[in-house]
Amino acid sequence: SAPEVKVFNNFVEKLNTATSQKSHLTLNGQAWDRKSLQRLKDVGLDAFTVQIEVMDPKLFPEMCPGKAAKVPYEGWIQCILDAVDVYGAGNVAVKLVPGLTMFSPNGHKTWQEARDHHIEVNRWCIRNGALPSYSAMWWAPGSTLSAHDPSYVDKFPPIEYLLDVGLAHHEDMTEYRLYEKMNKFIY
Repeated sequence: SAPEVKVFNNFVEKLNTATSQKSHLTLNGQAWDRKSLQRLKDVGLDAFTVQIEVMDPKLFPEMCPGKAAKVPYEGWIQCILDAVDVYGAGNVAVKLVPGLTMFSPNGHKTWQEARDHHIEVNRWCIRNGALPSYSAMWWAPGSTLSAHDPSYVDKFPPIEYLLDVGLAHHEDMTEYRLYEKMNKFIY
């Protein structure tokens, strides 16, 4: 990731030098080490989003094989914690894909199991000062799921899943007072 960090460092530095007002910059990135995260903050990055997609140590290598090949699951978790230390609570987001854990034969068998897991993942993120955020599930060409049968569409989480996760998210954000700390530009 060193070349990638250097490119972003140069971009952020030049943007902040070229503009007359402070830009509010968030970078959606991979699992980077603490030094790289700090370098980006030092040149003016305000917030960081970790694109982990699946927070389950058993399913991550299967569901995100490209990411797992570069950085093991534990490295992604460490990146989240380091990013919160570097940028502060409320300035880090964790990108997740609702229901993705149901698409593995080793994953959750029901949407209720997946929902309960997702709520626990959200709670862990919020308790640690990171904002859980979501990407809609879709079949990206070349991804693990792109070759699956289109009948898998019935495994997409129902609206109840999303509403339950959303309500628990709100309750945890309130309990841990993260609404008060969150960077409005990241959420």
